[in-house]
Amino acid sequence: MNGILFTDCMGYNPHPRPYSLAVLIVNFPEIKKNRSSCFGSYKILIMSVINDLVEKLNPSVRFQWPRTQYNLDSQSEHLKKKLLNLVEARESFNMIIMGPPGCGKSTFFESCLANLKTHKEFYYHRRIIRLNGLVCGKQLKAAVDEIFRQLKIEDEFDKRVTYDDMKPREHEDCRNRLDSVMDLLRLKINESGASKKSRIYIFLLDHLEYFCEGTQLLLYNLFDACLNSKGCIGVVGITSRIDITEMFEKRVKSRFSHRIINLSGGRTFDDYLTMAGGLMSLDQSRNIGNWNEEMLLIMKSPQTQKILRMLYETDKSVGRLSLFLYEVALASDDSTQIQENIVKTWNRFNTSSKVQQILDLPVFDLMLILAIRNVHSNPFQFETLWQQIHKLASQFKLERSDLKHALENLEVDELIVPIKTRGAGKVRKRDETGFYRSNISYNDMTTALKTYPQMPSSYQEYIIG
Repeated sequence: MNGILFTDCMGYNPHPRPYSLAVLIVNFPEIKKNRSSCFGSYKILIMSVINDLVEKLNPSVRFQWPRTQYNLDSQSEHLKKKLLNLVEARESFNMIIMGPPGCGKSTFFESCLANLKTHKEFYYHRRIIRLNGLVCGKQLKAAVDEIFRQLKIEDEFDKRVTYDDMKPREHEDCRNRLDSVMDLLRLKINESGASKKSRIYIFLLDHLEYFCEGTQLLLYNLFDACLNSKGCIGVVGITSRIDITEMFEKRVKSRFSHRIINLSGGRTFDDYLTMAGGLMSLDQSRNIGNWNEEMLLIMKSPQTQKILRMLYETDKSVGRLSLFLYEVALASDDSTQIQENIVKTWNRFNTSSKVQQILDLPVFDLMLILAIRNVHSNPFQFETLWQQIHKLASQFKLERSDLKHALENLEVDELIVPIKTRGAGKVRKRDETGFYRSNISYNDMTTALKTYPQMPSSYQEYIIG
């Protein structure tokens, strides 16, 4: 936090310790009265705390605090035990951290690592090789190059292995280079034997599903190293795919330990409230006065809990909650505005994405929404819609084929969904005999139609009808 030195107007500093905004407000209430004093504007002071809160909640700051350590004690202990066994028992391991997007899989892993900082033997000898499937999952060459780069940065090889030895040569293919790096890792591990001072290597594979494309040679080598080495290698995969093990080749699956940590469930509303309070709180070591107490009171208010309950029922992920509170903090200039901005931000968040999609539709595609609204939740065919709006379409010189194309656009936007045929479970081929169902609620359609900008007057009778 940006500290502010308490000085008098003559420049004398009787309190050389830096004071944060909340401390100045609590201990020096005259600041509120004399805003033109040498301390500067009260507005500037209060913004220093708000800025710290915004910085903490910034979505780009993923590992600043243990966001996922609520109701995950058993999972956290299991992962930390496996990590420590790399040092204490010389046991290699591989596992998968699984859960829906935004549930905090990556931050869960990083939090467990951060909690092991006090374990010096682990912390000073671990080397984390981070590979992202979005970047290098589909191409083995990109993954191998990234492993070489990170191992060089960490200076993991013996001094006899020079940088020239690690450079890719034109006559070497990716498989040979991957074999060479795995051989060097095994050599390093075997040379150290049972010594607790040897290096340990942890491969973190984010978006693991992308590493399953192609030959899966990288996964095979890493899992095989865990199985056959004398220790010091851990492989942790992170994915949102619940069928990830079915994507493994037979040889890869045979070397996978089938250890899976699932972060998809078990978070109660009380846990959710605890997370919200933790997000809005700041570090007490920064001398923030009663800021945290004020935030806890706001979190306990019935109005706030009602909104958080609705947000919880919509999306339980910590990512969604932190984004919500981030926007609250951005809109606030003072702690007294937090409560009000929670309500305003919720009203903005609560605007249905389907409503926005309808508002973005061309005016001719909107004709179909008029007809779909009339059939409401019943299955419908294109012919059903055409019978309702063919007169309106003729006013704009639109033909049947034009609206058939508009219907396909609604399907692409997932505003309507084709109904599957019985038996084979396959979606009926696109034609005018196929049935659809609406993926939009009646209220969302009504809201969008009432707020659509510059709607033609000829549409109004269909809306009223």
